[in-house]
Amino acid sequence: MSTPPSDLNRLAPGEVRAFAGSLDLVAQQKKNRALVAVTADLGFSEKGVAFTDELLDSFEAEDFDGDIAPSPVKTASQRRREARFRSFAIDRMVGTRERAEKLVDPTNAVTMAMGAALSRRRDQNIIGRPGGIGGLFGDAYEIDADDDVVRVGFPAGQIIAVNENRYFRGLADGVAAPTAPTVLSRQKLSAARILLDRSFYGEMDGMPYMFVEQRDVEAFATSEETINRDYNMANDEVRRFRAEIGKDSMSVYDGIMFVKLANGSLPLVPGQAAQWYLPCFYKSAILYKERPLVQTRIEPRQEYRYRWWAYYEAQHATLRREDVAVTWIAVTRPA
Repeated sequence: MSTPPSDLNRLAPGEVRAFAGSLDLVAQQKKNRALVAVTADLGFSEKGVAFTDELLDSFEAEDFDGDIAPSPVKTASQRRREARFRSFAIDRMVGTRERAEKLVDPTNAVTMAMGAALSRRRDQNIIGRPGGIGGLFGDAYEIDADDDVVRVGFPAGQIIAVNENRYFRGLADGVAAPTAPTVLSRQKLSAARILLDRSFYGEMDGMPYMFVEQRDVEAFATSEETINRDYNMANDEVRRFRAEIGKDSMSVYDGIMFVKLANGSLPLVPGQAAQWYLPCFYKSAILYKERPLVQTRIEPRQEYRYRWWAYYEAQHATLRREDVAVTWIAVTRPA
């Protein structure tokens, strides 16, 4: 008959915390690709099932003559958006106590695999999906003047159409712009930058970020609009862009920081089988918060004959603060 393990057969609390720290270290080394482009707090500790962000609506100063301003007293108009935490867990059976003790090592195979899973889950939460809640692509929860929570969809005016051609290079020569859907192109980037320029975020963040996948990189780098001399874009700049983003998953090109995500990360346009959304946005417009160490355990499991088991549970939420600082670009991709 098996005897239940005593506390002496459990790992010390310090070892469990070291395991959790190693998971986070591995996730950072795996370069949470989406995480680098947003404003993140990985140690959020406040209580509650959600966090809110308050924003002031813009207003203007008023000129006046004389010594006393004639305008009445005004209050600042505030808005709030809410992001609700979602729990996620990673667990694996590791076998013997000896193997469990090795989990504190960031180079341990199980720890590395669990850290990579943590990294991917963070990226998925930041990205979200059209029709869902939260992230770059989900709907937002906004608190109205009556303190009611309403669901707010992304405005259609912030979406760059798949056949966007207003800045087609041949227009100056009287050539009609094509109307067919296109891959990621410089003209779509121009349209996105014009939309983003209406926000004040560029003054704080400097340059917008953009998520792409490798197919988008190749399509953009070989598009006529990018390499054409009419835009003063030399071929060596295109080669540098492709080399940098292939090596480090990041590259600055034409005033935009491109971040390459894993293939399959970015969502399809709803109702379309061969069109995808790519987001272009300012960093401080997207807030990501993670509440770590909700539950972390390394212990033997009775139902598995006291084989050792590692479990990590945390919570996270992503808030799109303002839609004016975010655009979605619809693209096709080469087959």
